[in-house]
Amino acid sequence: MTSFTNEEKEIVLKILNEKPGFIRTLITFSPYIIPSLAMFLYAFIKQDFLALVVSYSVLFGLVILYLVYMERSAKDLRSAIKKYEDVIKAL
Repeated sequence: MTSFTNEEKEIVLKILNEKPGFIRTLITFSPYIIPSLAMFLYAFIKQDFLALVVSYSVLFGLVILYLVYMERSAKDLRSAIKKYEDVIKAL
């Protein structure tokens, strides 16, 4: 019988327990997005180029971190689904 790694178990449980939706995602990431957007708006209004660059860099960095996280999670999920598929084929 195939055993799942802890990472595979975690990602499967997380996905099964997630409440999907755009609003839920916004609420989850709001502590990261709101301060950066506020700084961006301040920089835009005051025409402060340095603050504009910093706020954009923070937002860009968050996007990169999110993409890295999603790739790692997808890898574990694909692995878990492959193992599940192998178990089902064996039945």
